[in-house]
This record gives sequence, structure tokens and C-alpha cells, in this order.
Amino acid sequence: MAFVARSLAGAASRLGEVAVIAPGWPAQVTADGLFDVRGVPTGSDLGQTAHLSPESVVIVDELVPDIVTGLSSEEFRAGFYLTASDPSAPPPWRLLSLVSDPDLPDRSPLGPYVPVNPLAAKYRHHGFGFTGYVLILSDPEEGADPPAAADWIGAALPETDIVVVADGMASAWKDRSLRGRVGIDTRTDLWRLMAHATVCIDLSPGRLIGLECIEALRYGTPVIVPGASGPATAHAHASSGHTFDDEGELVAATLEMHGPERRAEAAASG
Repeated sequence: MAFVARSLAGAASRLGEVAVIAPGWPAQVTADGLFDVRGVPTGSDLGQTAHLSPESVVIVDELVPDIVTGLSSEEFRAGFYLTASDPSAPPPWRLLSLVSDPDLPDRSPLGPYVPVNPLAAKYRHHGFGFTGYVLILSDPEEGADPPAAADWIGAALPETDIVVVADGMASAWKDRSLRGRVGIDTRTDLWRLMAHATVCIDLSPGRLIGLECIEALRYGTPVIVPGASGPATAHAHASSGHTFDDEGELVAATLEMHGPERRAEAAASG
């Protein structure tokens, strides 16, 4: 959400004046990179704090009832939201799509730009002396070490290195045994791991945009994601990657991506 909100604010700043408002925050200004975030305590007048005019456009990350009631539709020209507590948002609020959705063919996606550092493809991560591994981006809440997906793949590909990233730490596994751990201290550390992997498996992609999936694809690394992953499913399908619904499908997809010709095809498509 933070990546998307900053992207939208940055794009909007090329067109006019942008005010970033944080409802429920103390009444103060907080520096946040390019923008200063204005806090608006609960119960304050949102429209007045934002200096809305009839020509204003409002973008909300999560449209909740307090926002709907706190902003009069007569105060601004158009309102958009990324997510909503109630899917039937009243006019003038409209959903912003970041990725193409087959269920909404008439809505053009924004397609925000996702930057990566091309130098990450030249140098592998300094913590590991090997490349060509299976990279798994895990959900820290799963709790298993390694996650079940790494166990399945390790059993099917005992000679293959597996790198699991979770909660700012990368763990290297081979033949279901831990080889070592290194910290992921910067985004470039993660990009290096992505760029030198055979395939990237994202077990918990974002619900607005599969950010890490797009980053991996920019390095020519194919992606595999769970079948019901929303935007990440669209990324995988558009790039000749794979989705899976059970461990058998995950292992089969990983084995397929280890074929040089198939991987090269998916890398070019990505």
C-alpha cells in the first residue's frame, strides 16, 4: 500500500499541487520523503484541512465510512479509492485498478512504474557463493522454518539450492538442510537475490500489486504464485509464469522452469 500511495502521489505532483492527509493522526506535519504528511485528528474537518476545492481530485488508500461521511461530494470534483471496507461505495467514489482485471474489462489499469537497479543483475548477493537457486518469498506469519513449499521442492530437487526470504532474512537450504542465513538489509540485496535465481516463488504477493513479482520479472526471472493471488496471478499469466493450487502443481511448475528452453521463454516474456 505504501509503494502504491507514494507512486500515485508522485505522479499527481507532476500535474498539480498535492496534499497528503493522514486521518486519525495527531495535528502535526510529518516529513516523509518528497511530501509532508498532514495529520488530522479524529473528528476534525477533513475537507478544510486538505483545502479542497470544486476542482480537487481525492485519492484514498482505504475508503472507510468515516472518510465517506467526512468529505462532502460537493467539495471535490472526483474521488478514487484503492480498497474499501464496503465494496458498494457511493458516488462519486470509484475504484482505481492497478492491474488488468478480467472481471472488469472496461476499466483501464494505471500500470504504475516499478523501478529496479540494473546493477543488481551484474553482481550476486555477497552472502551466497552460488546462483541458479529457487527463490521463495515467504510469509513470516507461516511460522515454519523452512516453509512447506521449500520442503516440497527440496524433496523433488535434492541437488538444487533453495533460498527462502522472510522477515528481512535470507536462508539457504539444500537437500532440506540449512546451509546458512544472511540479512536482507537493503532493497538492492533483495534485487540481487531475484536477479540470480532460476525462478521466484512468491507465496504471499500483495493484494494491490505483485510488487516483488514485477521486480523479479524485470530481471528476467520467471515467477510462480498461488492460484488465487489477485494481481500477482495476472502478472504470472501475462509473463508465461505459473500459478499453483497444491504442492504437486508447485513442484511441477518449478521442475518445468528448470528446463533451459522453457525458462528462457518465460524470462523473455517476463
